[in-house]
Amino acid sequence: MCEQATQKSRGCIYLGSVENKDDFLCLVCFRMGDRKDQPLQYAYISFGRRKKVKMNWPMAIVNLNFESMKDNYLATMVKVELEDHYHLHPHNLFTQTLHMHGAAHASESRKLADSLEFMHGNTSHRFPPNTFIVVDTHSDEFTGMLQHTGGNNMTITKIVEAYLGTEFLKCMGEASDAARSHHSILTTAKSMKLWCNLTTKARGGWRGLLLVSCGPAIRVSHHFESVLKLVKSDQFKVMVVFGGSGTLPSMVSHTVYSFIVEAGVFGQTDPWSAICHMLTSNNDVLDYTMAVVVYVTTVNGS
Repeated sequence: MCEQATQKSRGCIYLGSVENKDDFLCLVCFRMGDRKDQPLQYAYISFGRRKKVKMNWPMAIVNLNFESMKDNYLATMVKVELEDHYHLHPHNLFTQTLHMHGAAHASESRKLADSLEFMHGNTSHRFPPNTFIVVDTHSDEFTGMLQHTGGNNMTITKIVEAYLGTEFLKCMGEASDAARSHHSILTTAKSMKLWCNLTTKARGGWRGLLLVSCGPAIRVSHHFESVLKLVKSDQFKVMVVFGGSGTLPSMVSHTVYSFIVEAGVFGQTDPWSAICHMLTSNNDVLDYTMAVVVYVTTVNGS
């Protein structure tokens, strides 16, 4: 049986070692064919069983940090983790950190010009990027409203609109639409279905927002409604919100970047499965915080 079509198939082929002049054959097919006594024409670097496939699909990360958080701890941890995954293809990763402070939303949103170019360019080349927004701020202990300037509070809906801007949100939507409308089918050299989904529709166009806040932000009804609105209005596919008096960036940073990696790097198309992996990889995170997840499900691949 061809290993290309077998889930958890053996081995990993080193990037760039496959010669294009001959039809590609996996290790098993090669040893069973006419050239079984010849040396392999590619570098084979592992014999482990594959559970998922890593791809350095284009990804844009925008960190929105409250100004008083000078160390940018959460933003830095997310950036370092993703740069490690993208070290062979750093041009496929774009990160930008914006700071929320008084009357700064217009000037900060202009810093996203390079990210717009990155997103438009990859979408036009049929690699619609995944986009994740990571918000790290405080919330009012009585109303649950999120702080974006000293003493001024907003819901997450208004913060996203103010700091990301209409053009950026539109660009995210275009990337998502491009991915969803892509109907290519990838098969093995023998026209067999691959055990993993590597198509643009599965790998690209993610729109996720991860919010970390101390205080009762997500336990207040009007704030939860604002979270729900962002998903229902199709501005984001999935939102993960952490909140509670014991919530600190250092306690949830592993969980935040684990979700981004699971969805954007390893191509987990089901948000709930990605959430479960995120929580099991750091199973004590709920001792310090409460998590609310809102996401869109798909029916029949649409």
